[in-house]
Amino acid sequence: TGCWYLDLHPNKTVIGSANDFDPKKVQPEPYDIPYRSLLPQKIENLAKQQNILSQVVISGDQKPYVVALVTLNQECVLQHAQANGILYGDYGELIKSEPIKKLVAEAFANLNRNLAQYETIKKYHVLPKEFTVEDGDLTPSLKVKRKQVCQKYKAEIDAMYASGRG
Repeated sequence: TGCWYLDLHPNKTVIGSANDFDPKKVQPEPYDIPYRSLLPQKIENLAKQQNILSQVVISGDQKPYVVALVTLNQECVLQHAQANGILYGDYGELIKSEPIKKLVAEAFANLNRNLAQYETIKKYHVLPKEFTVEDGDLTPSLKVKRKQVCQKYKAEIDAMYASGRG
């Protein structure tokens, strides 16, 4: 008697035949749509395509929006500073300068164009140094220990959420 379907409505799982199908009855209300899981690796790999960004760790699962901890490509930053005559005392001061902030904002705008709305990075915090194995932020194979990094920089992540919608 026709094909079978399984309606995966979160609160009302229904099994029936295709002959009984009425789209009006099985469409979930907007608030019933299940939370979409973030795929951090996808976003972080896309971020690496931006020359200025070196390492990106996102946070946002079960949160109202996505935030990121980011380190910058030091060579790229220094080249940009030299080419544009940006004066600075040390690298930490340079990454807080307005021209570099603008460059980072443009990189995130470009990144967000390639992401679904719920994946877009609303806020980010630039860290002054790269993640390293010695600091316990990377595995020996240079993969980011996301859980450890998020715990280490919990204050920075919490501050991005505390300041409101991005």
